Amino acid sequence: MEIRVGRHPTFYRLVFDWPKTVNYQVSGADGQSHIVFDSPAQIDEVATSRRLPRGVSVSLAATRPLDVVISSDPARTLRHFRSGTKVVVDVMGVDGTPQGEDDTSAGPANGAAPQKAAGATQPVTPPTAPAGASTGPKTPATENSTGKPRQLTSAIRDTTTGGAANEALAPVESIGKITVGVTQDATKLELTFPFGRPTGAAIWDRAGFLWFAFDTRAELDLDRVRQEASQIVGVIEQLDSPYGTLVRMTIPDGVGLISRQDDLGGWVISMEAGILQPVERLGPTIELDSETRARLAVPLTGVRDTMTVNDPEVGDSLRVVPTTQAGYGIETPLHYPEFNVLPSFQGVVVAPVNDRVKVSHRAPPAAQTEINDPAAPAPLGEAVVVTADNGLNISPEGARLLASATGVRARTGDTDAGRIFDLEDWRRGGLDNYNDAITALMGDVVRSGDEHRNKARLDMARFYMANGLGPEANAMIEMMEQDDPLIGQKSEFRALKGAAKFLNGQYDEAERLLSDPRLADLTEVKLWRAVNSAARGRPNEGARDLMESIHLLDKYPTELLMRLGPVAAEQALIVKNPKAGMEVVSKMLEDPEASKNKLLDVEYLKGLFEQEAGQFDQAIATWDQVANGDNRKARAHAIFDRTELLLKLKRLTVDDAITQLEKLRFAWRGDDFELAVLRRLGNLQVEGKHFRDGLKTLRQAAIFFPNHPSTPAITEKMHKTFEDLYLGDDINNISAIKAVALYDEFRELTPAGDKGDELIRRLADRMVSVELFGRAEDLLLHQIDFRLTGHEKARVAARLALVYLLDHKPQDALNVLDDSDSPELGDDLVAQRLHLRARALLDLDKGDEAMALLGDDLTPEAELLRDRAIQKSKKLRRDGG
Repeated sequence: MEIRVGRHPTFYRLVFDWPKTVNYQVSGADGQSHIVFDSPAQIDEVATSRRLPRGVSVSLAATRPLDVVISSDPARTLRHFRSGTKVVVDVMGVDGTPQGEDDTSAGPANGAAPQKAAGATQPVTPPTAPAGASTGPKTPATENSTGKPRQLTSAIRDTTTGGAANEALAPVESIGKITVGVTQDATKLELTFPFGRPTGAAIWDRAGFLWFAFDTRAELDLDRVRQEASQIVGVIEQLDSPYGTLVRMTIPDGVGLISRQDDLGGWVISMEAGILQPVERLGPTIELDSETRARLAVPLTGVRDTMTVNDPEVGDSLRVVPTTQAGYGIETPLHYPEFNVLPSFQGVVVAPVNDRVKVSHRAPPAAQTEINDPAAPAPLGEAVVVTADNGLNISPEGARLLASATGVRARTGDTDAGRIFDLEDWRRGGLDNYNDAITALMGDVVRSGDEHRNKARLDMARFYMANGLGPEANAMIEMMEQDDPLIGQKSEFRALKGAAKFLNGQYDEAERLLSDPRLADLTEVKLWRAVNSAARGRPNEGARDLMESIHLLDKYPTELLMRLGPVAAEQALIVKNPKAGMEVVSKMLEDPEASKNKLLDVEYLKGLFEQEAGQFDQAIATWDQVANGDNRKARAHAIFDRTELLLKLKRLTVDDAITQLEKLRFAWRGDDFELAVLRRLGNLQVEGKHFRDGLKTLRQAAIFFPNHPSTPAITEKMHKTFEDLYLGDDINNISAIKAVALYDEFRELTPAGDKGDELIRRLADRMVSVELFGRAEDLLLHQIDFRLTGHEKARVAARLALVYLLDHKPQDALNVLDDSDSPELGDDLVAQRLHLRARALLDLDKGDEAMALLGDDLTPEAELLRDRAIQKSKKLRRDGG
């Protein structure tokens, strides 16, 4: 087995490159440590030791299983961890030339540099000292004795807005010294780079180092990081650059990053458990110009000037493009004949193979002030562009092949522009091939290691989604997020998750995901966003998105076409684009793989389009056919719409329509359709003068769907119906007994204010007319106690006193008059209440008090009461005599 050795500024790294995952254990004291693996192997201990500095050696203690001894004098500490199937061991605190190079370290007599052996690690070489500088020996410490950034390499920033993509700019002035802040808790470490101005950043991992390139120049104070973050940050150093700030550090595997800018434009880097990968994956594109010359474009905004960075570990020169877009990077490496694009957490990092390669910034297109020729090509957006004189050495066909191999799209007139879901590939033969496909996918998940398990799960989630299996796709996506919370921030993942949520009926969550601004202009996302809006009962919100994307359904597989197609077609009808909707309907009806049950849903939609076109008889015939089918939902909808159309054509009476809709009350329950049936039935019952039935049906709709947007309108309809009934003429066509019973059942609909008072008084009069005195008394007493004050209270109290007198309750009449007395009464009301009091006294055989109360009142009412008092007195004398 090969042991790879790498030299770093403050440690040497040994990588045991196992072909599979092997367990290991480290034992022994510093200076004589054993690493025992649970698998046998042979190593070349002599060759490995020659690549280590003096004082450090590797020896073989056993081969079955492999037992390696790492010796160091003076004793050095080991740091070890796993990276995939590899086991990495760092010998800390050592530097110096490998033993195998000691004999050539002085170089040939003529001063030429020695030839580097193949496969050897590039040593760190300080730059030639400038004129006048000391040529004394340099210390290998991370920083020199002045505390200034270590001058390992120079870093050159490139002009990126024109053709001179690699021409150096003049050095920029440093903003001075700033302290890198440290904040940490049990789960997270944050490093703060407080530049105090808008700054771009690029972050990438290479040769054991995590690199940061900032386009603002500053001298960093890293003492706090070294003192407080040593458990995560092993080595950290600043490399000198006159054009920006370069930092590199070592961190263990299993650490993920989250970057964000502070309020002033500096950077906060959070480190926590996870995978080191970009939050938002950039999508490079192979572009071919009119002469088929190739270039690579990486769409990216917030692009800053390109910096050239020399990597001392690998020995090459990189073109690094910082950005202000946090977490936007390249997830997988891309390899081309003349350059490589390295994986990055943020920004773009290019490793040119020759000097022809240029890295530039393509500015965003200027704002349009007039309408362009529709036939003209669309302007290209802002991007990082990699090209060369006369184009890169990639043929048009080669561009397509590379695009296929790397996942990079070739923009060469592709008719599928706007698609992000590769449904035909993801569905793996569709549901007919379900057993074979799912077996293979589950096998991939089982065989994948922890590092690659989510990739295998992603393939399975895509398979479920492409075959319309929403719950299964949703479950797989949730498992992925549990293992890697950062994956949920990627736009492509959010689009897939949004589609799965739609298929699972979680429309609000789908709306949140599909409304991500990063997805706003993607045509395929517009399609899903539009149908999701329709499913949420808001079809007009997605009208524009639908019209721009509905054509994509032409290439959708049956499983998704029959899920999205009906929603999209109905939405097209609602937003007054029947032509587009009918095209979708026709496509679904012609799909040979669609089930008979699903086709009944489509036939129902076909009837809607026929009705819209004025083909009423054809629509009725279509719905008759659906009503006789086995699809319960389609049958219920067809009967409902057929009833409405027949009623509109006056081929059905209101009572006949009520009979039809009564049959639908339990045909389909639990969604907006049930609410629509109840609401329409209740309105028809009110229209047909079946007031009690109508109010009961409408109340049932409001109770079943309390949070629905239309529920306030339903309750308003109930209030208006109740009010119109008791304040209008229809109440006269109902018996007094039924009027009272109806009021008792729906008394909560009594309006407030004057209308409510008038309604109660009219109802009380109806009760009195059939001698339901007790019910009338209760109504009026409730008004007096809870609804009225002042003059109105005294007036209604007089009315109640009269009812008490009719009901032979004179004392109750006196009590209510006493309780409602007020100084604000007019003369007429005062007189009315006086006469009622006198009549109550007469009924209590208190004639003298009644006469005294009347005094010199000579009104006809008073004279009648005096006459009644006289007659009653004579009767008492006769009865007594």
